[in-house]
Amino acid sequence: MQRLLKAIFKAAVSKSAQQPAPSAKKTIKLTPPVKIKGPTEVFDLVGEASYQDALDALAGKKGEDAVYLDCSGVLIEEPKNPHDKNAVYCLISGLKVGYISRDENLTIKAIIKRRGTNGQITVNAQIRGGWDRGKRDKGNYGVRIQIPL
Repeated sequence: MQRLLKAIFKAAVSKSAQQPAPSAKKTIKLTPPVKIKGPTEVFDLVGEASYQDALDALAGKKGEDAVYLDCSGVLIEEPKNPHDKNAVYCLISGLKVGYISRDENLTIKAIIKRRGTNGQITVNAQIRGGWDRGKRDKGNYGVRIQIPL
C-alpha cells in the first residue's frame, strides 16, 4: 500500500523523510490511508497557509527535512461558504487543512455525489513539506489527496 501511495504521490523520498524529525512531537494521531479500489485521481489542496497550526499539530514541529506523511482524510462539501457555494474542504483527524481549488471543486462534487455519502467522501492524503532550516529557509506544509473516481 505504501509503495502504491509513493508512486501515486510521486514522493521518491527516503524512509527517514517520511517521518517527522525525531524532535517533532505529533499531538494528534493520523488515521492510516484507506484501500481504494479502482481508478483514482490526485489533487493538491489550496489554502493550506491558513491552516498551518492544524498541520503542525498533525505533522509535528518542523525540522530540517521535509516530511511526507501518508494518512486518510475526508472531503466535505460546504454549500454555505460565503466565498464559494461549491466549496469543498478537507479534514484530517478532524482538523481542517485546506480546500479543493475553485477550478476543481465541481469535479470533486460530482465524485462525492457518485461515490460519497451525505456530501462527503473518505480520501487518502499526504501531508508534505514543512521544514525549518533557520533564517529564510522555511517551508509550509501542503496536502495532496487521492480520491476514488
